[in-house]
Amino acid sequence: MRVKAKTFTRRRIRHRNLEFVPEIIENIKMNGKQRKDIRPGTRVAIVLKQDQRTGRQTVGIVKDLLTNSAFHPHGIKVRLTDGQVGRVQEILISDSSES
Repeated sequence: MRVKAKTFTRRRIRHRNLEFVPEIIENIKMNGKQRKDIRPGTRVAIVLKQDQRTGRQTVGIVKDLLTNSAFHPHGIKVRLTDGQVGRVQEILISDSSES
């Protein structure tokens, strides 16, 4: 019986110059679990402690990173500019930051 080798799932991304470049999905996904993806000034969606049961997300701009480790399975803890503290669920990319 032959066993098929495991292959990476690839996805194509269209760049501004209209060339297609294959990328590995894990490198594309920015879900807030990696500290290196989050910087002060980044627009993110967080879940506050009191909203953990419902999963309600709050959108804001990062002021401080509170998690010291490089990775956290539930999301990096941040403080928003309005003072709210929660774990990052999603990093929001706006069109103005890309250009």
